[in-house]
Amino acid sequence: MVVSGSTDEGNDIFATLIEFDGRWSIPAGAMSCCRATAGAMVGVYEQKFPEKVAVEWLDESENRIYYGEVAIDKAGYKLAKTLPAYTWVSTREIETNITPYLIIGMEKLVK
Repeated sequence: MVVSGSTDEGNDIFATLIEFDGRWSIPAGAMSCCRATAGAMVGVYEQKFPEKVAVEWLDESENRIYYGEVAIDKAGYKLAKTLPAYTWVSTREIETNITPYLIIGMEKLVK
């Protein structure tokens, strides 16, 4: 599984914690646009697909630290495992071993 954090355009934040199921984490740090590219990614091995993610982040524009927890729908893993094969255009190789990607997307809501 490959895990990453990202935000929407214009919502740069600094994550101080990205933790899964209270048991394992990935390196935190600057997050920025965009979810489609996901920025820096981390390969995760021998971990089950998480049921919960906790994120702590700093919003420098407000000088505040936030913390949030969210349940993760297990259907996402099932969907990723059933994605069809695809062809690498540059090498014409057919990729059949699809790696699930879990992108932790952050969005700043304007009130």
